[in-house]
Amino acid sequence: MGSKVSQIVMFQDKVHAAGANSVLKPPGYSKYLAWGFPDRSLRIISYDQDKLLSTHENLHDDGPVLCAGFSRDGRILVTGRMLSQMLFWHSFYVAHNHCEHANITESVLGDNFFGQFFGL
Repeated sequence: MGSKVSQIVMFQDKVHAAGANSVLKPPGYSKYLAWGFPDRSLRIISYDQDKLLSTHENLHDDGPVLCAGFSRDGRILVTGRMLSQMLFWHSFYVAHNHCEHANITESVLGDNFFGQFFGL
């Protein structure tokens, strides 16, 4: 592999790898999420065909998506932006070349993350 790898997953006896600025979408790992484009978009791409399925712009009004990750079931997307702020998108899913995402369910500053979610 000629580029950086951000994630490696073994699924159904097959190794799946995601490059820099991307993350595989569970539970089937047939799609991945990519960010870091000049237009500040977030893109859903099919893993096997490397085909663009959807593009999402302006998820963060004040700047680009800097990092992202999914819950294990793939229904919650967390995106990170400037100033250590994380946005939680509930019921985020992709099916049949169509992507839907709900409104932000939570916005948390990195400094307060552990206190808010772990009761510290």
